[in-house]
Amino acid sequence: MFGRNRLLINALVLVLIGIGLAILPFFQAEEYVRFKSPDGRHALIVYRYPMVFASPGQGGDASGYVLLTNPSGQELQRKTVDMVQMVHNPQWSQTGVRVRMILDWPR
Repeated sequence: MFGRNRLLINALVLVLIGIGLAILPFFQAEEYVRFKSPDGRHALIVYRYPMVFASPGQGGDASGYVLLTNPSGQELQRKTVDMVQMVHNPQWSQTGVRVRMILDWPR
């Protein structure tokens, strides 16, 4: 009797691990868009989390985060955003980057 219960518990654990591995890709962010500074020294990279359920045309409604990176790709700043489509038309200056109503960072 004890051996049968142990077998069921092991099977249940394996099924849960399998389900976890199957849904893991849905929680990994993917690059949505990249904006390079005019001098090419920095980049503003927008990552989005995949939406499991979305109607056609709602792909940009996904949440995600924005990174400011230096020439070697090192992260300088990070900010989460509710809708990645709101991050557009960055304004680069000698001292930083600005996206209206989203971020204003020095570089």
